[in-house]
Amino acid sequence: MSTFASLFAADERRLLQAPSDAAGLMQLGFHLALIVLGLVAAGFTWGSWLYLPSALWLGVALIFLFCPQHECIH
Repeated sequence: MSTFASLFAADERRLLQAPSDAAGLMQLGFHLALIVLGLVAAGFTWGSWLYLPSALWLGVALIFLFCPQHECIH
């Protein structure tokens, strides 16, 4: 039975598993930008029917903050 790890040579696996501060900071910045845009959208649409999609967008962005924390506790 073949595993996913056996599909790559050892040096390729090492390259793919290497930690990257740049990638992490880029992901953090993108996530913070989505939250800020959701807050702005919710603020500008307060009181109209467009508030519901913007609040959903903001809620999804906030819920996805839990995903990395959840994976780290495994």
